[in-house]
Amino acid sequence: MMRRFLSTLGLWAMAAVICAAQPNVIPPNFSVSLQANGIAASGESMALDSRDNAYILDRTNSPFSSDSITRVTPNGTVTPNHVTNVGLISQLAYNPADGFCYFAASSPVLPVIMSSVHRIEPNGGSTQIGNVPLIVRGLTITDDGRFVFGAQASVTGPGLFRWTPGTAAIVPLGPGFGQNAILQSLARTGDVLIADGFEVRRWTPLAIGPLPYWSPGGVIPNTIPRVNSLARSSANQNGVGALIGFNELTTLCICGTGFAFRGDLTQGSNAPFATENYSAPRTGLCSLATGIRQNMVWLTDVGITTGGQPGKFLWRVDQDVAVNSQGSLIVDVLPNLPMGSNVVFNVYGPAAGGDPFVLGTIPQPTIGFNEVFLPPFGWMMNIFHPAYVPLLDGVGLFGPANPFAVIPPGGAFQLSITVPPVGNLVFDLQALTLAGDAPNGYFFISNLTTVTLP
Repeated sequence: MMRRFLSTLGLWAMAAVICAAQPNVIPPNFSVSLQANGIAASGESMALDSRDNAYILDRTNSPFSSDSITRVTPNGTVTPNHVTNVGLISQLAYNPADGFCYFAASSPVLPVIMSSVHRIEPNGGSTQIGNVPLIVRGLTITDDGRFVFGAQASVTGPGLFRWTPGTAAIVPLGPGFGQNAILQSLARTGDVLIADGFEVRRWTPLAIGPLPYWSPGGVIPNTIPRVNSLARSSANQNGVGALIGFNELTTLCICGTGFAFRGDLTQGSNAPFATENYSAPRTGLCSLATGIRQNMVWLTDVGITTGGQPGKFLWRVDQDVAVNSQGSLIVDVLPNLPMGSNVVFNVYGPAAGGDPFVLGTIPQPTIGFNEVFLPPFGWMMNIFHPAYVPLLDGVGLFGPANPFAVIPPGGAFQLSITVPPVGNLVFDLQALTLAGDAPNGYFFISNLTTVTLP
C-alpha cells in the first residue's frame, strides 16, 4: 500500500512539474499551446523563420565538438542536429528581408579572428554566405537585411559592427554594451537592443553610446537575475517594440520566475506580458522568440519529461481574434430572408483612432496564392492578385482615398450591408491598417478571415 501511495505521489509531482511549465500570459485574448516536448538542446538562443520553424541553439561548451541547431516544425516535429559541424555558433537571428534565419560560426580552437556567416536551410543544413573578420557572439538583422554583429574580438577590439551581405567591408558602430552577445534590431528605426546581465540598452545612430532601455524594477536579494533573450514584439495587440526574456532565480529555495516584459521603441516596461514559476530541478525560461504571425514561442526547462528524460518544452503563444483587440477583423454574416443576408464588418485599430485602412477580398477558389510573404512586413493577403478587390480603401492605395475607411476614436470601425442571395460564394478578407504602432512599424495586418455568403 505504501509503495502504491509513493508511486501515485510521484506521478502527481511529475504532473505538477509539467503543468507548471506552461507560461501564464497576462493580457486577455492570447492562447497558449504546447508545440513540442523532449527537446534536448541547451537553448541559449532561438529564432523563428517565416514558415514558423523554430531553430534552437545547442551549445556543447567543448573545444572538441561543434555546436548544433535543433529544428522544431510548426506541427511539433523535433530534429536535433539540423545544423552541425560548423564550429562555435553565435546568437541565431531572423532576417526580415528574406524570411530565413542566420548565424555566424567561429573555430573554438584555431587562433584566427574570423567567423563564417550562414543561412539556415529549412530542409536541413546551412549555406555559407560570407566571412567577416570578427569573433561573433551576438547577431541581429535589420529590416533592410543588414547584419549587426556583437563581436567578442576583432582587429580593433570588441564591439558592434554592421555588415551587408555580398560586401567585404564591416562598419564599426561602437563598443556596444557588456558582452554584446544578445542583440535585437527594432522595426522601422533600425535601432539595436543589447542585453547584458539584468539590463538592456539601446544603440541608436544619433546617440553617443547605448542609451538605457530597461532594467528590473528592483533586484531582489538572494536572486540571480539575467536577461536571456530579446525578440521583436509580434502581436498586433502589443504593438511595435520588443519582448525581453528575463529569468530570476531565487537561491534560498532554488526556484524562480521567468518573465517576458514588453517594450516600445525607446523604453521597456516592468509590467509582465507573460510569467512562468519554476522550482528545482527545473531551471525555467531558457529563451523566447517571436514570429511574423503574431506568435511567440517560449522554451522552458522542465527538468523531467513524460518519458522520464531531461528535456525542454516549447510553448506557443498566439494572439486570438477578439472584439476591441487592435488589428483584428471580425466579419459576421446574419440571415435576412428573403433579402439575402446582412454582412457586418468590424475592423479594430488603435483606440486613439484616425488610422486609415484597406479592406480587401479575394474569392475562393481562385488561381494562385491568396496569401504571400511580403518582406519585411510579413504574411498578408495577395493585394497584387488579379482577383483582389479593395472593398474600402482609406489609404488611397488603389485610387483616391475613401475618407469613410478610417478607424474612429475608440478603435472600432463597423459597417453593415445587405447582400442578396449569391449561392454560397466563399471569400477571404483582410484589413491593412496604416499605423506606426503596428508590430512591423508601418501597418497592422489583420487576421485572414473566410466568409460564406448564402
